[in-house]
Amino acid sequence: MLTLTLSMGATEAPPLAFYAATPNALLAAITLQARHIQAGQAQNLAVILNKASGSVTIFNLVITYTDGARQEVVDSTIGNTATITWQTPSAARPGVATFQLSTTGCGCGDRTIAQPTTTLESSIDGWFVVK
Repeated sequence: MLTLTLSMGATEAPPLAFYAATPNALLAAITLQARHIQAGQAQNLAVILNKASGSVTIFNLVITYTDGARQEVVDSTIGNTATITWQTPSAARPGVATFQLSTTGCGCGDRTIAQPTTTLESSIDGWFVVK
């Protein structure tokens, strides 16, 4: 008698990506490091901007947890990519958390760098799960 045993190792889900819904938006795409996260754990959001480096972009990230609690993270970059990191509250309840990342530009920075025509204010919505 032949017995065949299949073993499938646990693998992590790939990062979760979200894209701009409108053309010429400053936010081109964002990638969330983890789809599922434990309360109290750090989370990373990689950002790709539709602009050349050299001018300031300000990020406002608002996260809303299952129980309605809100967390706000403000960050900035002069590049065309960024990583925004925040600590999920240890008291966050399990369930789906939603977020909105929005941008504003101050128009300051190196004006000798040619910039593509983009809207300085844009936003992308997304979600992740707190375990």
